[in-house]
Parts: sequence; C-alpha cells; structure tokens
Amino acid sequence: MSANKGILHTYSELNKQQPLLFVPNHGQAETNVSFVAEKLGYYVGISAREVSLTLCKPNENWIGLHLSRRFIDAAPNATVEGLEKESGSFHYFMGTRAASRFMNLPPYRKVICRELWPGIDVVIHEGAQSLKYDWIVRPNGRTEAIRMSCEGCIDMGLDENGSLIIDTEFGLLAESKPTACQIKSSESIPVSCHYRICQEPDGRKSIGFQFPEGYDKELELVIRSS
Repeated sequence: MSANKGILHTYSELNKQQPLLFVPNHGQAETNVSFVAEKLGYYVGISAREVSLTLCKPNENWIGLHLSRRFIDAAPNATVEGLEKESGSFHYFMGTRAASRFMNLPPYRKVICRELWPGIDVVIHEGAQSLKYDWIVRPNGRTEAIRMSCEGCIDMGLDENGSLIIDTEFGLLAESKPTACQIKSSESIPVSCHYRICQEPDGRKSIGFQFPEGYDKELELVIRSS
C-alpha cells in the first residue's frame, strides 16, 4: 500500500450538493447494467454482478479511473430495483432516430439487489463521499457468503482504525469501518463488525465481514458500509 498517497475525494465541491440519482437502464447505457447514476466526473453502473465506478479528472484529456466492486459467487439473476422514487424524469438523446431516444425515465434515491446470495439483499445509495452499502441479512442468510473483489485497483487493505483503504492510480479511496445492528423488541442492538480481507482461490483479494462477538442468527442483521 502506498504510504505517500493522499485520500481521494470522489466528489468535488462543485457537485457535492447535487444528489446522486439512479436511473433504470432502458438502453441508454451498456446492456450489462441495470441502473446508472452520474455527477460531473463520477459515473456509477449497478447490476446483479457488480457495481462499477468511473472517476474522471477534469483536465483537457478527462483521464478516467475505472473500478468495479464484483459480487463473488452471487446470483446473476438477482432482482435489481429502484427505491425511494424522486419527482421528475430523465431523458436521453443518443442519436437522431426515435429508437435512440429514451424518455421519461424515473430517478430513484436508492437501488436494491434482492437475494444476491440466499437470504441477503444489499441497498446501494449515496454517501458523503462515495456509495453506501446497506446489507440486509435475514435469519436464513450466511454472512460468510458476502464476498467482493475490487477490480481496477492496485491493492487494498485495512488501516489501524479498521477502515478499508483501496489504492488506485488517482490516490487512496477510504471506506470507514462498517457498523452493524439487530432489532429486538423494538430496540436497536449494536453488533461488533469488522472488514476482513481474504485470498480467493484465483489469487484475488476479496472483502467480507467478520463478527468477533457473534450475533443472533435468529434475527435480521443490518450491516452498513461506505
């Protein structure tokens, strides 16, 4: 991990106030994504296989950095839906022909991927500096199943605070230590949760979660990471 690199802020001051809205892909984007979202210099594509992120530096060449958070061994046919629909609509004009125009597409604040692994959903939405992931693990779900690789980075690891540090050509991306909780008798019970870095059989590093004090497997568990 490069010690002399600074933390990369994915949102500039110019577009920090602009909400990140997710729009269903009706043909205006690559066929392998279900939802897209963008700000100036920041592009997101979401599917049941991965969440792709493109960052562009605003210079004369608009150099891009492409990262992909891939869900390892996830169900490729998991349902991907929008949540918290916003007012208004998006229109895309990709050419002069009517077939290249995509009109009145609804924007959403969040996207949910249902049953990525048995008993596990993930809700993806905007965070302060990048995306947030809310993992919902039902009693029949196994937290060990949640494994993600990060394609396009140089390396990744954990710092002394338990934050996930992703080393890229543009700088370091930092994701805070995850939190988790369970609801019992209308009370939110915190659950100790940490990132874990594992080595996959093909040599890739993967990101998952561990629970040093365990949790009640008879209750739904919510893990929040960003």
